Amino acid sequence: MDRHLAAILSADVVGYSRLVQRDDAGTVARLKEIRRKIVVPKTRQYRGKSVKLMGDGELVEFGSILDALRCAVETQLSVEEFQAEVPEEERIRFRIGISLGEIITDGGEVYGNGINLASRLEALAEPGGICVSQAVREQVRGIADLEFLNLGPQEIKGYEQPVEAYRISLDGKARALGVDETAQGGEWEPENRKPRNRFAAPLAIAAGALVAVLGGWSAVQYMDEGRMTRQNLVCPLISMFTPEVSSVNIGAMLPQDQPHGQRMHWGVTRAIRDTRSDYNFDIALSIVDTSGGVDATLAGLKEFEKNGVEGIIGPMESANAYYAKKWANRTLTPVVSPLASASYLTGTGQHDYFFRTTMSDGARAQALVDWLKAKGMQHRPYVIHEYQPPVPGQDSPEIYGQQQATAVKSNLGEAQTIRFTRNDPESWARAAEQVENDGRAILVFGYTSNIKGILKLIQERGVENEIFLMGVVIESLEEADLPMPEKMHVVTPDISESRNLLNSARLKQAYLDDNPVLEYDISAYYAYDSVTILLDAIEAARAESCNSSIDGTLVAQKLRETPTKRRKLLNSGFLNDVQEVDFRFDGLQMINGRFVHVGLDD
Repeated sequence: MDRHLAAILSADVVGYSRLVQRDDAGTVARLKEIRRKIVVPKTRQYRGKSVKLMGDGELVEFGSILDALRCAVETQLSVEEFQAEVPEEERIRFRIGISLGEIITDGGEVYGNGINLASRLEALAEPGGICVSQAVREQVRGIADLEFLNLGPQEIKGYEQPVEAYRISLDGKARALGVDETAQGGEWEPENRKPRNRFAAPLAIAAGALVAVLGGWSAVQYMDEGRMTRQNLVCPLISMFTPEVSSVNIGAMLPQDQPHGQRMHWGVTRAIRDTRSDYNFDIALSIVDTSGGVDATLAGLKEFEKNGVEGIIGPMESANAYYAKKWANRTLTPVVSPLASASYLTGTGQHDYFFRTTMSDGARAQALVDWLKAKGMQHRPYVIHEYQPPVPGQDSPEIYGQQQATAVKSNLGEAQTIRFTRNDPESWARAAEQVENDGRAILVFGYTSNIKGILKLIQERGVENEIFLMGVVIESLEEADLPMPEKMHVVTPDISESRNLLNSARLKQAYLDDNPVLEYDISAYYAYDSVTILLDAIEAARAESCNSSIDGTLVAQKLRETPTKRRKLLNSGFLNDVQEVDFRFDGLQMINGRFVHVGLDD
């Protein structure tokens, strides 16, 4: 039994029984001709695999949703043009449904939830039309310039809850969707699999022997980390017998139920849309919804591993990224996170496969302590943080505020630690009562909602000590109506935006044009930037490989070579804490109820 995720296309002839009754021989002959001249070539051109043929219907799987859409659109348009001279009542038309889901193959039979949904969606399509699921719609948002007509929630047999469905308008936009010029037909092979040639292995052995005989520098190059590069003597020989890899498969992990996940979804898809023409390879994107937390993240990573992605954008949350980092280092697959900031995520190890494009908590912690020292307030500060005891036998990181406090205390000398329980007002009150009006600095770490509650309790008691924070939601603190807001100082990655407002203005406007409801946020820029960084690394890796085939080790090497300040949008930190020292003298201070950018020396 085999299980795998795919885009599933279900097609069926409209009114087939009526057509056969009217003219059985003519209908069968026209259907065979349409399949031979249009359906089969289009399926092969977009790397589809026919998994079930049912007389007047067919199920086809694709490794890419965009390929499935292109195949469906071009098939419907071509079938209509092909029959321009055929009387209306004799024309063969297809209904097509497309879904994303699991296919189960067992003993020659195929089934699964994705197949069932594709078949149900097909029934909702108009004659000559295409109907897709919401998952398909979301995956190509910002990539395929098609008009999707929302049919609203549909009652579908076998589903307890209504299913959102969309029809595709086959208008001028559909005709301009664009043919994948690199897809030339032939046997089907998913995009994420590297083409193989039966001559490649023996040729490599023979070429290797030739290099060994010739010796010298070429042999040294050939043995360099076990890879064949364009500079190897064997590479030109291999290239004669193996086709060049023309596409790459990347993944993204986003919490679709959260506003920041939706913003980052826009950033990822917009980056691919804007920069697709900058690269000499096709880009296939698979998105996993991590709204289910750790379980959804682990399931998504397992699926990515099976599909052989070249790199992943995300996850966004530090707790989920903890598991993604371990997976990346085990599978040797680069993971680039636009938002996860926990200090335990990135070390200085040369062969770490986890990367970030935002300022880490480790770097912010160092900046915060630098600020304390500059003000002469580093002596035994209050360190107030959320706490959760470790679960015996469970592999999990410290929770958010706890790990931030750990990072800060590693740069401090002596400190008075006060713990509280997340979202527990009684615990906040107990923590606040331990703080005295003694001039010592107060450091608070945790969710912003918790921090606001604790700070209000402390200041309502008349405590006028200076307060230092990091990584909090600035707007939320500004609106908290705290008694003494001027006492607060913040180290946050948002400071980088203040230096790059002009550079990010274009993208900000594009975001506002695309998102009339969802407010913009810097996280969209981080996601956009992360995609370009990963694609640039993939492009550099392909340039050094035989036939543009790459592996995670080579891509990770190119990511490590990315200049720290080489950002297309933001001058954010990258790779590890050591390279983020340029943030050390930046911060925010609340003045007249609003946070403003200040230097830590001010």
